[in-house]
Amino acid sequence: MADKIAVIIPTYGQFDYVVKCLESLVRLTAEYRCVLIDDGSPDWNDAVRERIAGIVPPERLHLERFETNRGLTAAWNRGLHLARELDLPYVALVNSDTLFTPGWLPRTLAALEKVDLVGPMSNAPGEHVQQQIQRLWPGYQPDDSPEALAEVSWRLLRQCAGRIRPGVINGFWMAARTATWWANAFDAAHVFNPAHRLTGNETEFQKRFRGRIGTAADVFIFHYRSVSRGLENVDPQYNVGAFRPGDSARSAASRSDSPAIWRRRTGASGARQRLNLALVCDEFPPAPHGGTGASYHDLAHALVARGHRVTVVGVYRPEVLSRLPVGAEPGPVSSSGGALRVVRLRRSPSWPGWQLQMLADRWRLKRWLHRAHRLVPLDLIEASDYGGWLPWGGPPDIALIIRLRGSNLFFDHELNRFGCAFEHLLERQTVLRATHLAAVSAYAARRTLDACGLPGRPVTVIPNAVDTDVFSPSEQVAEQPGLVVFVNSLNPKKGIEELLDAMNRVCAQRPEARLVVIGADTQPPRNGRSYLDMLRERVRPEFRERIEFTGRLDRATGVIGYLRRAQICCLPSHMETFGIAAVEAMAVGKPVIYSRTGPGPEIIEDGVTGLLCNPFDPADIAAKILRLLENPAWARQLGNAARARVLEHFDRQRWAERNVAFYRECLGAARSALPPTPTQG
Repeated sequence: MADKIAVIIPTYGQFDYVVKCLESLVRLTAEYRCVLIDDGSPDWNDAVRERIAGIVPPERLHLERFETNRGLTAAWNRGLHLARELDLPYVALVNSDTLFTPGWLPRTLAALEKVDLVGPMSNAPGEHVQQQIQRLWPGYQPDDSPEALAEVSWRLLRQCAGRIRPGVINGFWMAARTATWWANAFDAAHVFNPAHRLTGNETEFQKRFRGRIGTAADVFIFHYRSVSRGLENVDPQYNVGAFRPGDSARSAASRSDSPAIWRRRTGASGARQRLNLALVCDEFPPAPHGGTGASYHDLAHALVARGHRVTVVGVYRPEVLSRLPVGAEPGPVSSSGGALRVVRLRRSPSWPGWQLQMLADRWRLKRWLHRAHRLVPLDLIEASDYGGWLPWGGPPDIALIIRLRGSNLFFDHELNRFGCAFEHLLERQTVLRATHLAAVSAYAARRTLDACGLPGRPVTVIPNAVDTDVFSPSEQVAEQPGLVVFVNSLNPKKGIEELLDAMNRVCAQRPEARLVVIGADTQPPRNGRSYLDMLRERVRPEFRERIEFTGRLDRATGVIGYLRRAQICCLPSHMETFGIAAVEAMAVGKPVIYSRTGPGPEIIEDGVTGLLCNPFDPADIAAKILRLLENPAWARQLGNAARARVLEHFDRQRWAERNVAFYRECLGAARSALPPTPTQG
């Protein structure tokens, strides 16, 4: 009988997992071809090859090996090429640390008669799977060991066999017709984007997918950890599973733990190995977001990559929810290989009035957190001070961290603006309810607590960070002499008006000077004119062709190109709590002109790693720009020093570890008095 399906399995070391995966495939499957792509494993040798050949019959095995690590995306693409060459009708992408179960193939093929792209019901024993099982089987006692989940899955078959649940499926295991993969290919040569070695590729594919996507409730494939990924996993703890194949003692210990869904395992030191936490965020990507949403996105994925469980919950306007792509709707969403859930609550009706609406939204969020904590005990909750989302606090028995990122209260006080007293009250109450405080800068910590009437409250300062692999110099991109780049929202407080006034002076003296303004117009029209139009008119007519407004661009694709071509980056914001745009430009190795107000001196050492300016004085901004344009060698020296400073103080890998250490301190320490000044975290 002809083979029906190509099973593509990328590997990168961790061959004990690979062996278990292949053994289950061979024992429980017929009519298949196994396409094994080793992604340049450093511990590959003849013994490994012989071990694999002793499991999979030679007529069913196609084994290839990359000499260097090329990433999971390249392995997937190569396997899909081979599946097309083998002329097999179906293809499954399978992580090397999965276990097949009886009947998986006929049930998968039956599901593909109903949908075009299918995934299994089960993943690693994550929270959302456990909740589904509890609803289907009253009386089920949760157990997060893969063995226990496998055992209960077959008992569930009688209740849910044959059912297809629509939704987004996980990249650890996907199956479709071979023709379907290529009908949705990134381009003529690749199914997945070869520029993305891993992150987000399966999500990108599903957003572009033309067809029906679903999970088969009677297909069970069990996933230990993400160990197929290769060198992208810079954290050595990422490849250490809660259960290791063949470790019966550890398996037994797993089953004897507390019945809570997220077990609080302890090591020899008694410290918890995994955290279960909730992040409150109402702008989590791909929803419209600013720096807070981007930072929580990075933090959530960094925590998941280290084996922690994260739920991101927020309240969203209906029009935002309606515009989110498939897979970003309210409800549980799993990240690739990690325990990440995103919950988007719908905003309350506006008819009672905006104040009652705000209170209703916050009360609903509070109730949701209490219910979630009762069902799945949380270790801690974190929220930003902006918006005052937790004025009544969280559940009484867990840590509540409020991170001072820039509230309305902070900016209204710093910029001498009239603000909304009701919003200020909510933000003050949220800070007051915190059991622990963090801040993105010492300045933000000090000034926010002064505005809240809480001077001396202990705060741990953990500056924001950037991905220095993405935001990095490139020898392939030539610097354009005279190019000045501004990246921020178009808002008066960002200093864009003063920068344009300064560029009128600079352009008059330097014929090569030009400015690229990257950012969205965030201001309401005035007298029928947009803020962008008013900014264009601020530039002298003879210089307008040298000022380009690009609108908002994706940071990792559009912004990075302009930063690399820039000779100077100028960001004269009137006030920030940190200023991630400045650090991104520094990471690319560019001399940055930043504001001496607020936390500017915490980020840039004036004259050493960049320049600080008076953001309210166009003459001072122009003088700093001209000084760098006239001294290109010194400008490059500042850029190199800026890159080194970011690597030492603002690198995302170190930032993630500092956050985890801070969380553990919060869990291990009682609320007590600390020195009255912010401490560097």
